[in-house]
Amino acid sequence: MTDRAAGDQATGAADWVAFEERLARFMRALNEDESVVLAVSDSDHSAKVLALGGGYLHAELSLARKADPSGALVLGWQDSPHGLLAKAKLGPRKLNADVSRREAPRPAGMLVSVLRDVWSTNSPQSLRVSAPDGGPPVEQLQIPVGKG
Repeated sequence: MTDRAAGDQATGAADWVAFEERLARFMRALNEDESVVLAVSDSDHSAKVLALGGGYLHAELSLARKADPSGALVLGWQDSPHGLLAKAKLGPRKLNADVSRREAPRPAGMLVSVLRDVWSTNSPQSLRVSAPDGGPPVEQLQIPVGKG
């Protein structure tokens, strides 16, 4: 590996660490019924985190129907076979994790692991991040390239 490639790899790793830390703080600060969506550019894969009442978070992965979920299941995601579309095997496959808001670092780490290691997302900068329905500003999740 060249010095430049090693430097680029270290920068990429630092960007993911910084993104995971920001994502955990962001998730912990969500108000009830607020959510954030992380979409992988040029892919059908996405993730959503929704703040629930009682201090809980619901994190959900949407996979293309034919995608292999085994990598995400190993990381602790649970299969979500509920709903009419899931029973009919139509639409995206859903995996989820429900945790207390205090545990936000755990699903943040699970999300980053799926994005980086399972879905091979190059960097957090290549994600499309949004907060539907006028949710919290997502700018605080942005990591400038090499500024982890």
